[in-house]
Amino acid sequence: FGYHRPAFKRVVLVEYPRRGIWSIGFVTNENFQEAKEKTGEDLLNIFIPSSPGPLTGFFILAPRNEAILLDIAIEDAIKLLVSGGLINPVPITKKLKASQG
Repeated sequence: FGYHRPAFKRVVLVEYPRRGIWSIGFVTNENFQEAKEKTGEDLLNIFIPSSPGPLTGFFILAPRNEAILLDIAIEDAIKLLVSGGLINPVPITKKLKASQG
């Protein structure tokens, strides 16, 4: 808590709160060793924000192989959430191609 670093590392898609329902989440950390030892799974720490007020939400530990990495910027994912899904994000790779040519 004494230093600043980015809180969110990546944007992921996870089935939450149940199978068949997909939620946007932010990876906040990984390698929670005790959880890995006790579950036998490689878990990601994921914050799933509420919409439209993304300052609250849920913290889950999800298996790495069940989290789908999205090709969108963290800022664009936040815009998607705050807008209630009205503003669709542009993939990072598409933005890079547009800026290069």
